[in-house]
Amino acid sequence: MKAWGLEKQLQHAVHGVTVHFFPPPPPVITSPANGTVVSDPLVNVSGSATRNTTVNLYRNGSRVGTPLPVGLPGLFQTTIALTEGNNRLEATTKIGVVKEHSLPPCW
Repeated sequence: MKAWGLEKQLQHAVHGVTVHFFPPPPPVITSPANGTVVSDPLVNVSGSATRNTTVNLYRNGSRVGTPLPVGLPGLFQTTIALTEGNNRLEATTKIGVVKEHSLPPCW
């Protein structure tokens, strides 16, 4: 930092600053509810997450769709295709380069 003193002399001060990035809290899938049975393979997936993060969705351990930006209201929504049988849905979130974090999967 540089500052000018009262007598117009340049003053120097050194201050160390450490920045720690912590992973955001895990996103929450609010729809479809756990245990939902559907006949249409296309399903709307929505939920909440920390705003200004990115959510990735996984179906049975494989990423589906594109990363979903989470805006000011802290909500995400998309439509994905399910496969026949059980589908385990999981959402992860990250901010910048901080490691992804997730809750237990939704079945």
